[in-house]
Amino acid sequence: MSSLTQDPTTPALGDLLKRDIGMHRAAQTLADAMRCHQGLSPVPISRLSPDEREWFKQTARNLIEIFETITTEREPDAVRETRQMQEVTEARALDSSLAIARGRAGAAAKERGHVLGPWHCPGTELGTGRERAECRTCGRTVFIDVFSSPYYSGMAVVAGCLVAAERP
Repeated sequence: MSSLTQDPTTPALGDLLKRDIGMHRAAQTLADAMRCHQGLSPVPISRLSPDEREWFKQTARNLIEIFETITTEREPDAVRETRQMQEVTEARALDSSLAIARGRAGAAAKERGHVLGPWHCPGTELGTGRERAECRTCGRTVFIDVFSSPYYSGMAVVAGCLVAAERP
């Protein structure tokens, strides 16, 4: 099964918390500036109406994103979130394809008398979507490659189990 690792461009939880605190402070500063400009005294943003509070928060979020995008060449939040959701969707699709391939390859090997051991990645150089399992009794192997056709191959799906054939 493939696992998701944290993307190095994705901020850590501490960074996200700092960012939220920064956005809250920016929203409070905007609210204070607006109220002072109107001749009113500043109040905590939590005491403003929900509509006003959301307007200040969204404005602060937009200004910070513009600043980060221009000064640090950081990708906009919407682009990052879309990319991350696409990665999750692709990982789920790959896991689903692997599960289907494992089931079908396992059934084909079982028809030939094999008892497959656990599935594992044959090597990181081949990338994801490729796994192998060996017969626990005779060692014949079945390979899965969800990016090829047919998506499973190997002696375990072509020939019978050597040990099962020797049993009386």
